[in-house]
Amino acid sequence: MTLSPNHLDQLATKRGIAESVIAERGYRTCTGHSELKSLGIGARKAEAEGLLIPLWSPDGTQATFFHVKDEGLDHGIGHLPLMRPPAK
Repeated sequence: MTLSPNHLDQLATKRGIAESVIAERGYRTCTGHSELKSLGIGARKAEAEGLLIPLWSPDGTQATFFHVKDEGLDHGIGHLPLMRPPAK
Protein backbone atom coordinates (compact mmCIF):
# COMPACT_ATOMS: atom_id res chain seq x y z
CA MET A 1 0.00 0.00 0.00
CA THR A 2 1.62 3.15 -1.20
CA LEU A 3 0.83 6.82 -1.31
CA SER A 4 1.87 8.96 -4.26
CA PRO A 5 3.95 12.10 -3.58
CA ASN A 6 0.97 14.24 -4.68
CA HIS A 7 -1.40 12.51 -2.26
CA LEU A 8 1.12 12.72 0.58
CA ASP A 9 1.46 16.46 -0.12
CA GLN A 10 -2.33 16.87 -0.13
CA LEU A 11 -2.72 15.14 3.22
CA ALA A 12 0.41 16.29 5.08
CA THR A 13 1.08 19.77 3.75
CA LYS A 14 -2.32 21.03 2.63
CA ARG A 15 -4.50 19.27 5.22
CA GLY A 16 -2.05 19.22 8.12
CA ILE A 17 -2.22 15.49 8.87
CA ALA A 18 1.00 14.12 10.40
CA GLU A 19 2.77 11.51 8.27
CA SER A 20 2.64 9.04 11.17
CA VAL A 21 -1.15 9.45 11.31
CA ILE A 22 -1.41 9.04 7.53
CA ALA A 23 0.49 5.75 7.76
CA GLU A 24 -1.44 4.53 10.81
CA ARG A 25 -4.84 5.26 9.26
CA GLY A 26 -3.95 3.57 5.97
CA TYR A 27 -4.48 6.25 3.34
CA ARG A 28 -3.32 5.03 -0.06
CA THR A 29 -3.24 5.84 -3.75
CA CYS A 30 -5.58 3.86 -5.98
CA THR A 31 -3.60 1.91 -8.57
CA GLY A 32 -6.41 1.35 -11.04
CA HIS A 33 -9.93 0.29 -11.89
CA SER A 34 -9.42 -3.34 -10.77
CA GLU A 35 -8.46 -2.15 -7.27
CA LEU A 36 -11.66 -0.09 -6.99
CA LYS A 37 -13.69 -3.02 -8.25
CA SER A 38 -12.13 -5.32 -5.64
CA LEU A 39 -13.19 -2.81 -2.94
CA GLY A 40 -16.74 -2.67 -4.30
CA ILE A 41 -16.38 0.90 -5.57
CA GLY A 42 -17.84 1.60 -8.99
CA ALA A 43 -16.00 4.03 -11.25
CA ARG A 44 -15.17 4.31 -14.91
CA LYS A 45 -11.65 3.29 -15.83
CA ALA A 46 -10.79 6.90 -16.70
CA GLU A 47 -11.75 7.99 -13.17
CA ALA A 48 -9.93 5.24 -11.27
CA GLU A 49 -6.85 7.20 -10.21
CA GLY A 50 -7.27 8.92 -6.89
CA LEU A 51 -6.91 8.78 -3.13
CA LEU A 52 -8.41 5.97 -1.06
CA ILE A 53 -9.54 7.25 2.34
CA PRO A 54 -10.03 4.48 4.91
CA LEU A 55 -13.18 4.37 6.99
CA TRP A 56 -13.03 2.67 10.37
CA SER A 57 -15.84 1.01 12.32
CA PRO A 58 -16.51 1.76 16.01
CA ASP A 59 -14.74 -1.45 17.03
CA GLY A 60 -11.49 -0.24 15.42
CA THR A 61 -11.50 -2.45 12.34
CA GLN A 62 -11.19 -1.02 8.87
CA ALA A 63 -14.67 -1.10 7.36
CA THR A 64 -14.13 0.22 3.84
CA PHE A 65 -12.67 3.06 1.75
CA PHE A 66 -13.93 6.22 0.10
CA HIS A 67 -12.43 7.01 -3.30
CA VAL A 68 -11.62 10.64 -4.14
CA LYS A 69 -10.71 11.39 -7.76
CA ASP A 70 -7.45 13.30 -8.20
CA GLU A 71 -9.13 16.38 -9.66
CA GLY A 72 -11.37 16.52 -6.58
CA LEU A 73 -8.45 17.02 -4.20
CA ASP A 74 -7.61 20.63 -5.09
CA HIS A 75 -10.92 22.30 -4.23
CA GLY A 76 -9.46 23.85 -1.09
CA ILE A 77 -10.76 24.17 2.42
CA GLY A 78 -14.53 24.44 2.61
CA HIS A 79 -15.09 22.51 -0.60
CA LEU A 80 -15.97 18.84 -0.52
CA PRO A 81 -14.43 16.60 -3.18
CA LEU A 82 -16.44 14.01 -5.06
CA MET A 83 -16.23 10.84 -2.97
CA ARG A 84 -17.37 7.46 -4.14
CA PRO A 85 -18.52 5.07 -1.41
CA PRO A 86 -18.62 1.32 -1.98
CA ALA A 87 -21.78 -0.07 -3.53
CA LYS A 88 -24.23 -1.65 -1.11
